[in-house]
Amino acid sequence: MIPTVLRNQLVLLAVLVAADVLDLLPAVSTARLTLPVLTRCAAALVGFGYVHDVLMYAGHRYVLHSRWGFKRFHALHHATRGSVAASALYMGTVDLLLEIAVPFLGWFVLVGVEHVLVVLGVVAVGGWLSMYEHSGWQFAPGVDGLDTRKHAAHHRALGTAYAEGIGSPGLCDRVMGTSWAGGAGGAGAGDRTTPVASSRQRQKD
Repeated sequence: MIPTVLRNQLVLLAVLVAADVLDLLPAVSTARLTLPVLTRCAAALVGFGYVHDVLMYAGHRYVLHSRWGFKRFHALHHATRGSVAASALYMGTVDLLLEIAVPFLGWFVLVGVEHVLVVLGVVAVGGWLSMYEHSGWQFAPGVDGLDTRKHAAHHRALGTAYAEGIGSPGLCDRVMGTSWAGGAGGAGAGDRTTPVASSRQRQKD
């Protein structure tokens, strides 16, 4: 598992560097944090949540959980059943691009990030929360925004919580009827019968 996780970190770095070299990203400010700047930073963070939710849901449900896409691109990630923190980045390259790179870069391009501290905060906090979400631990029972059971349910192939989880507004899952809602898998989730990869696949690395 660890070699794949380390490789994926290098892939993400290469994608970000390439996007910057090709001038695909808007400029990021390093200005002093005045009240107007902080207000725009807060708006950028809210924008991140919703842009990430939409792009994550679209790629995750309709590509990675399609009948043709799951075994090709996503089964490796599901092999851990969401019970190992490092598995947050345990996935193939296509999976990595659709679940992490595209939602993050989409936020850059569609919303703008206003200040370099916003970028650093999202990367640092988002990374830790993603590992917590995949850890199988529940340190804040009853706190909806920190409930790891949503993503754990998704890893058990219940056809639910494609984008909702820690730090996500869960908009698309609610609208599309795939919200976890305390354990009731969404009606209309197209992958209820998608087999979860066995633990043997983890041994390939």
